[in-house]
Amino acid sequence: MRALVIDDRDTNRLILLKFLAPWMVGDAASDGESGIEAFEAALQQGKPYQLICLDVMMPGMDGHEALAKIRRIEKDAQIPEQDQVKILMTTAVDSPNSINEATKLGADGYLVKPVRKTNLIEELEKLNLIPGGISA
Repeated sequence: MRALVIDDRDTNRLILLKFLAPWMVGDAASDGESGIEAFEAALQQGKPYQLICLDVMMPGMDGHEALAKIRRIEKDAQIPEQDQVKILMTTAVDSPNSINEATKLGADGYLVKPVRKTNLIEELEKLNLIPGGISA
């Protein structure tokens, strides 16, 4: 499986990629724009991502904008809902407004930083991206 981590902080990208490494080959992008480019390139190459971990607060295109754009790209490409990338918002923004906005835009989950490995594994299991019962 393939994952894309979009976050403006190097440390956050490295931690998430390390957590995901047992199950997924990970790529990283440092902002929304380059994340969208990587997502589109993967689709065009026929090697789509199964998971995107997406930060909300980033300079330029924020996570909510990137989320909306990704879902628009999938809709335009007529990708069936069951085949769409799973998107986990990974953010320090722990507000009901942000969570509601992300959910409305099509996020599949929302993890508040610092992301704990056990919480990430729980979300991956809920999304059927990894088998259940895995311990951190």
